[in-house]
Amino acid sequence: MNPRIWGIIGGVALVLALLSPFVLGSSKKVGRLFEDAEKLQQRANYEEAIVKYRDALSASKKLGANTEVIDEDFTTLANYKIAQCYYELARQSGDVNYYATALGYVKAVFPNASVVKHQEALTYLWAQILYKTGQFELAKAKFREFIANFPNSFYIADAEDAIARMNAEGEPLEPESEESVHPEPVESVVQALLRGAQALLDAEDYAGARREFDSLATDEKFRDRREIQAEAMFKTAYSLGKLGKNVEALAHYTAFIARFPESPYVTEAYVNKGEIYAAQRDYINARENYESAMYATENLERRAELYDIYHQTYLVPMRARMEERALADELADKASEKYARLIKANRLWGERQFLEAAKEYEAFAADKPADTEVPYAIYQSGSCYYLAAFEKAEPFGKSVTVFQKLIDAYRESDYAIKAYHGMAVAYRDWAQEHGDNSKWWLAIKTVEEANEKYAGSADEVVREILGRMKPIKDSALAYLGTVANSKAQVAIDEAEKTVERANRLNAQKHAATLMQEATTLLTHSKEAHRAANYDYAFDLAEQASEQARKATDKARAAESRQSVYVLKKIRVDEGYEALEKGALVTAEKKARQSLKIDRNYRAASQLLNAIKQTYYGEGLACLDENRYSQAITAFENAARIDPSFAKALCNLGVIYIEQHQESMAIA
Repeated sequence: MNPRIWGIIGGVALVLALLSPFVLGSSKKVGRLFEDAEKLQQRANYEEAIVKYRDALSASKKLGANTEVIDEDFTTLANYKIAQCYYELARQSGDVNYYATALGYVKAVFPNASVVKHQEALTYLWAQILYKTGQFELAKAKFREFIANFPNSFYIADAEDAIARMNAEGEPLEPESEESVHPEPVESVVQALLRGAQALLDAEDYAGARREFDSLATDEKFRDRREIQAEAMFKTAYSLGKLGKNVEALAHYTAFIARFPESPYVTEAYVNKGEIYAAQRDYINARENYESAMYATENLERRAELYDIYHQTYLVPMRARMEERALADELADKASEKYARLIKANRLWGERQFLEAAKEYEAFAADKPADTEVPYAIYQSGSCYYLAAFEKAEPFGKSVTVFQKLIDAYRESDYAIKAYHGMAVAYRDWAQEHGDNSKWWLAIKTVEEANEKYAGSADEVVREILGRMKPIKDSALAYLGTVANSKAQVAIDEAEKTVERANRLNAQKHAATLMQEATTLLTHSKEAHRAANYDYAFDLAEQASEQARKATDKARAAESRQSVYVLKKIRVDEGYEALEKGALVTAEKKARQSLKIDRNYRAASQLLNAIKQTYYGEGLACLDENRYSQAITAFENAARIDPSFAKALCNLGVIYIEQHQESMAIA
């Protein structure tokens, strides 16, 4: 080899050696920092503990820091511990701003928390913070979520007590002990065995570690502890690989992935398989496993690293073949001519210019529809759109469209099952990134369709991919269940308020049947909710609210009618009082006010008739006394009240004739 090349290689190696302490991580260092933080927290030195937890988090991000030996989801655990410290600082100092900071850490990691014990602890701490800050309605909802999702938790009684206290008094409930705020895993014999095996692995005693982990993985006593068996099986395979027993390691990794597709170790299992194949110059299988690793992790930084590794496996075999063949230049020219777009697309992929790469892949597929690389190109295009979608939503839709095109046009291709997986992942991340719950249902549909199509397949790759798709469906169902639970609870709460409002309006008196139906529906809704039949509970609660609203409307109408009756009667009573005092103008005004409220009100009409008769009586008295002017006024008032009052009209005519006003008499 050219001496200049050797010089370059030596220089690069020296630089890497000098920089490695700064860019490479160590699980031992992370562990030491974490233990220091734990001790500080136990001594109630929360501020310094926060610094150490953050240092541990920072160290865990470095390449090579395998934090899974500390915890399955170290990032979530460390952030939860920081939130704990801020919670205690708030209690210690009385500064409520610390509660807000604690809640910020909880919310930051909760959506991606995959370990059940972390989900439990985060939910409980979240509820406690809401409780302490006086957000009682939100706190009750969060405690109910905790009770529904973790019914076997040791802290169920505390959550129920908190809800009861808020309902009764609206006052915060002090936890009985430190542990009720910070649920910690209980020490066990199993954990002691795991730590012993891990110590051998850390000491690079791979033979001893393989023996101990294999014993844990195959021990019948732990057959119901899937998380223990998964960790032990993965580390058995890892130890075999370190011992150079690659065939056995590959077999163990493959069996592990098939048996525990939901395990957080699956990503590293694929990576380790890829490394073994790459070392054997089997770049096709290496690329398959690196690609599977990419889709198995939701950590974007880790995914970015794997993209680069995957890209290198695509280019390395081409260079190797060119070096081995005498006609390398000629083959390269032909490849450049035929696969120029594909090569360009791969380069753009490696440079993370995903939208540009997607277009090149699509152009290649359009230019050479019969080429054997077309399914690969279409699949890569869909993957590029998916990767670009984390910057904006539109490519998610393009991604699933391209994957569907691949499935429809190349159903028998090896890439069809990968397209199903790509669609399911895209729908899942679409739902998570943009809060579109309809995409969860599409993710479920995609997984079910793939399972139906490949139900009888014995292909190992197909079975592995189907295994990776199962957690997507499970997480979708779990999320939608949580949403449905919350939706049903809100509907039940609203129904209870609606029924209560109806009772305050005495709806039971005016709409007994409707209120009975509303109460019965609400009871059945609560029963369905307790049975986790959330959709049915929601429907029943909505029906209960509707019946209660109808009862409320009926009660209000009855009250309105009652109010109208009282008011119009008052006006008539006031009119009779005025009539008795001889205030006929006032009496007539009150009668007409009553008739304006209800024009068919008989008592008001009777009052007007009495006023008319009074006017008529006054007219007769004046006529007997020859007081014609007063008589005319009285008879005219009587006729005004009743234009068809013949007696009044007749007497008016007589008076006008006697006064020689014949024209008035005729009128």
